[in-house]
Amino acid sequence: RPEARAARRRPAVSRARPASHPDIERTMPRRLLTSLAALWLTTAVSAAAQASADSASGLLQARQFTEWFYTGQKDSVWAHLDDASRQEVGTPADLARQLDQATRQVGSEMDVVEENLRVADGKTIYNRLAKFSRSDEPIVLQWVFTRGGQITSFGLSPESPAGKR
Repeated sequence: RPEARAARRRPAVSRARPASHPDIERTMPRRLLTSLAALWLTTAVSAAAQASADSASGLLQARQFTEWFYTGQKDSVWAHLDDASRQEVGTPADLARQLDQATRQVGSEMDVVEENLRVADGKTIYNRLAKFSRSDEPIVLQWVFTRGGQITSFGLSPESPAGKR
């Protein structure tokens, strides 16, 4: 009967680690690091490309708002104001008066000194520092708008004392 017991026994399972090849042990971490670096680089390039596209799109949008403002297309500006800004401004006629008053005070834009665009709290902030015909100092035109193109605030003001906004 010892032979019957031996036949019923399960084959022994080896608990020893399989023999490994020294080249695999050296290259495996390197391959893993290379793969992770490639994944990170792909993600970083993709994020940078998206940020660049968003920046270019935001710049085009801000320049469009500026053109509407300078050419008297107040209805286009009004159409892009968010609800809170519309309530603050009043009516389309009030907006037209405010924009006309601002352009009478500073005059026509003569030269763009600097433009910059940044994103904060999910909104795009565009600052355009320019020289105007009726102002001795540069004036900042600012548009703040959502990714969807709704203007949440805008304004003209003298350049800040620090020289940057």
